[in-house]
Amino acid sequence: MMIVKKFTLDNINYVDDLALCLGFFNGLHIGHLRLIEKSLNLPLKSAVLTFSDTFYPIVLHQKEKVITSSEDQKEILERLGVDYLLILRFDEKVMRLSKEDFIEKILVKLGSKKLICGFDYSFGHKASGTISDLINLAHDRYEVEVVDKIDFYHQKAATTTAIKLIEEGKVDLVNELLTRPYQITGKVVQGKRNGHLLGFPTANVLPKYAYVMPKNGVYVAKVVTPENEYMAMVNVGIHPTIDALEEKIIEAHLLDFNDDDLYNQEIKVKFYHHLREEIKFDSSKKLVCMLKRNEQEVREYFKNINIK
Repeated sequence: MMIVKKFTLDNINYVDDLALCLGFFNGLHIGHLRLIEKSLNLPLKSAVLTFSDTFYPIVLHQKEKVITSSEDQKEILERLGVDYLLILRFDEKVMRLSKEDFIEKILVKLGSKKLICGFDYSFGHKASGTISDLINLAHDRYEVEVVDKIDFYHQKAATTTAIKLIEEGKVDLVNELLTRPYQITGKVVQGKRNGHLLGFPTANVLPKYAYVMPKNGVYVAKVVTPENEYMAMVNVGIHPTIDALEEKIIEAHLLDFNDDDLYNQEIKVKFYHHLREEIKFDSSKKLVCMLKRNEQEVREYFKNINIK
């Protein structure tokens, strides 16, 4: 079973003889997975070192953009067979560490015997530390293995690429990059129940984390409830035809779902394919006709493609 350890800079102690993967690991995309795969093939304890979500406001001066939530990270890493997930609280002290102190006070102190990082990894104050610094400052205490750039459809396999694809609604592509469906977890909350009136009841999902929101539109999806998993068509947007909203929401219509009570339950929405743009229809009748067509398209999608 994977051990999760949370640290501040002041309480870092030796953990084990580690094959330590370095990065932020938001997304756990194919580039991250390559690092982890290498750590698992060494006669050391595999470990992933990442930062707390305070990294975003302190360093990037923006709200957190979650691709893979902390709980999903743990689940994925444990399934892969990682021994340790090490989470360092990112604060001003960590941000101002020199590259030398980052190595001495964090990497060496944890018990790193092998450092595994991407070709463009940087660290320390103002990202001044480079892979050359990791190597030159090793002094025979650890080895460094660098993973080369991974191309993904003429782009770098990177978190920024994943964010861009999600925001453009290209969930088919982002799922290739992540090697799994992009997923948003949230609680089902009370809506205006217009879907019920149209014959397409929806679960309104309040995201649990600050997820990257897909582009407005209708998606092929699956919804995982506490009891089961269902095919679904999901609308992301403001539903402009009836009672248009000011801010976008996620509405999931579960196919072949007979239980009417999902309120306050936590569900997972897995995105597979962007069906169409969100548009304003001239009438409710035309909207219903399109929803019927979209429902059939969802069924055909999962019938024709073997997706789990």
